[in-house]
Amino acid sequence: MMENNDTDSAVSMIKKYLEDMNNPLHIAVTGESGAGKSTFVNAFRGIKDRDEGAAPTGVVETTMKPEPYPHPRHPNVTLWDLPGVGTTRYPADQYLKYVEFEKFDLFIIVSAGHFREHDAKLAQEIKKMGKNLYFVRSKIDNNLKAAQRSQREYDEEKTLQEIRENCIEGLEKQNVASPQVFLVSSFDLQLHDFPALQDTMERELPSLKRNDLICNDLPLHIAVTGEIGTGKSTFVNAFRGIDNKDEGAAPTGFVETTMKPEPYPHPIYPNVTLWDLPGIGTTKFPADQYQKYVEFKKFDFFILVSADRFTENDAKLAQEIKTMGKNLYFVRSKIDDNLKAAQRSQREYDEEKTLQEIRENCIEGLEKQGVETPQVFLVSGFDLHLYDFPALQDTMERELPSHKRNVLILTLPNVCKSIINKKKEVFRSQIWRHAITSAVVAAVPLPGLSFAADVGILVKVLRDYLFGFGLDEKSLEKLSRDTNTPLDDIKPVFTCLCSGKSVTNELVLMMLQSGALVSAALVAEEGSRWIPFIGIPTASALSFTSIYTFLSSTVNSLSVDAESIRTKFLLKKALAFSDQEQ
Repeated sequence: MMENNDTDSAVSMIKKYLEDMNNPLHIAVTGESGAGKSTFVNAFRGIKDRDEGAAPTGVVETTMKPEPYPHPRHPNVTLWDLPGVGTTRYPADQYLKYVEFEKFDLFIIVSAGHFREHDAKLAQEIKKMGKNLYFVRSKIDNNLKAAQRSQREYDEEKTLQEIRENCIEGLEKQNVASPQVFLVSSFDLQLHDFPALQDTMERELPSLKRNDLICNDLPLHIAVTGEIGTGKSTFVNAFRGIDNKDEGAAPTGFVETTMKPEPYPHPIYPNVTLWDLPGIGTTKFPADQYQKYVEFKKFDFFILVSADRFTENDAKLAQEIKTMGKNLYFVRSKIDDNLKAAQRSQREYDEEKTLQEIRENCIEGLEKQGVETPQVFLVSGFDLHLYDFPALQDTMERELPSHKRNVLILTLPNVCKSIINKKKEVFRSQIWRHAITSAVVAAVPLPGLSFAADVGILVKVLRDYLFGFGLDEKSLEKLSRDTNTPLDDIKPVFTCLCSGKSVTNELVLMMLQSGALVSAALVAEEGSRWIPFIGIPTASALSFTSIYTFLSSTVNSLSVDAESIRTKFLLKKALAFSDQEQ
């Protein structure tokens, strides 16, 4: 960890960041005309074909020259939509004259059918340059629909494997050694092989450029399924940190209220979506046709909920999910009711023993139905801090791909100390980026520019911290309502100046001035900028150190406030829910 006055460390980190800035990530997307290159470029950047700034698409060749499309949230990453190879305008043998291939970090060759001779020649030229290359078989949805109409016994996984093997075999016949082929739906990147493509690109990139490809706003899709009446919708709401009666909550009731897969974005992190799937095993959604109604491929992992024993339908569903290589977690819900019943009926009530018996009974039942090593968690939909939810959270985080782990951590409700600590570590790991941005601006010799930029950076970062820790105004107003506690009684527990407040320029200035060391460093930065030769490096180092110190201290204080809220008011909220239930 960097010491507060370690100027040498600051200068070193600034140099490394400037190297990163001078080495942006350029991804070339190429292939024959009409292959869906432009649609893929748009989908990769998280925008739709009709959105402003999208690469143009059409039934004829719309890409006339190499066109750069910066990522809207990560401008250091640029996807290049290259003209279709093998047309009269761009014949294969002259293609390399039209595009400067050497400037790209990696290449994606897209085809909507068989990869042709042009693609193979292009691949061989790219490999000669020592560049990474990936083949994307696009428009795979059309192939699956055609197979479903024509095959008597349709098997999606088998069809996908046949397409994949056919592409590999065709390329190998054209002398492309060990081609990496990925089947992709350009309109829904969660389906099929795109996650595997993303993992492969990340793994094979040089470490200097790997962070450009990884970000915390990646989409995360969580499916919550099970039979009707198991508390799926209540669990979806609780996971998102809202109550069943709140606006935007998944509807709950005694009859099936979920008629189709319903997406519920996280209220603070909209890139994370929980999907409330219809109950399995009803006349509307029979178990043997369930996969037709929900596209299992697009989900990152599944949570299968039951309010009692897991049934044959649950076991069948679990086996289907596992064949797709997806992670699955069994949640035994409404556990409060079981404990109340046990307390009334048992002469010597032992809560821990009762919970263990329920857990073992669920595992044993699933294993008898052919489910291997089921992971079962006992959960209260109203009080996630009780029972096994912290263990479920740890397991989900551990088993997610590394590039999506932070996304999950930031969205989890603050039900235990470990979640708060993990959020703190996620925020701390990002501080050096904010500090270096400040240092880069400090190198510009314009009076007052660096300080104004610092304030702007800190306003945005502090707002993110408050949302993540649940210390923003809206979250605290909700806590006040849920616990019948006036806000004036909640706020005295805070140690950080910004907790529970609207973050403005004025508030940031007040916080900076309250820290003597940081305030002195910022003043020294402005003065040192004009010293000949050493002024700019010194100003940058002081700017880096002051912002790094300020944010480190603030994250620590906010995590303490979040833990104080959890320990002082969470129990009161749980008791309020218990009163409503009775």
